[in-house]
Amino acid sequence: MSVPLVGCASHRLNLAVRDYLAPHEFALEEVQQLMRKLRTLKQAAKLRLKTPLVPIMRQDTRWSSTFMMLKRYFKLQEFLSADDDELADMLPSRTTHRQLEGLLSKIRCVESVSKMLQSDGLTLLDARDFFDGLLKVRPSMSKYLAPDADIIHPQDFEAAVVKLEVAAMSVSPACRPDADGFALQILKRRKISTESARYKRLSAIPSTSIVVERLFSVARAVLRLERHRMSPLILE
Repeated sequence: MSVPLVGCASHRLNLAVRDYLAPHEFALEEVQQLMRKLRTLKQAAKLRLKTPLVPIMRQDTRWSSTFMMLKRYFKLQEFLSADDDELADMLPSRTTHRQLEGLLSKIRCVESVSKMLQSDGLTLLDARDFFDGLLKVRPSMSKYLAPDADIIHPQDFEAAVVKLEVAAMSVSPACRPDADGFALQILKRRKISTESARYKRLSAIPSTSIVVERLFSVARAVLRLERHRMSPLILE
């Protein structure tokens, strides 16, 4: 029996952000090197005398770590001195600093959507609304986030499910644009759900594979050193 497979919305967002950040890779690598230096024994000791904040480094598998690294860089900036010979050559220039400021402001909305995609019970309509809202402010991400993106298989199935979910909605009241985060505003500006007589199981179709990733994380925690020789079948 042929069963349509739904792709992970969170994975698509990660791919879109990776493309979006590519032109800024040199500047981001400068911050990464600075953070790595600040984690050395000597520099970490100096930093602890000024602030309890610690450096954060980006990870290749999680784009949100890039966002967190940039946020931490700007918080630590006031505690970093150009008079420190070990740091002087590693501090980003003013031009790079301004570039990073602009980049951080542009990806705040992406971080908001990324967090909402981790929510339980997220539907395909929720994910589609998040992506549509994000594309309005970041249209360059359409390669992975557009409804007809090549990465979606099958496109007809997801479009049909979203269309049916939209049909079971009624208009929600307007809200203030500064009331909550970017992703929450998308949901509030959207329509609110009403009871539908048909297709009640649509909400059971997951839009991400987050629950599976969490399961694997738990399994990894269970599979400690004393269980490394255990058969995967027995562990399951």
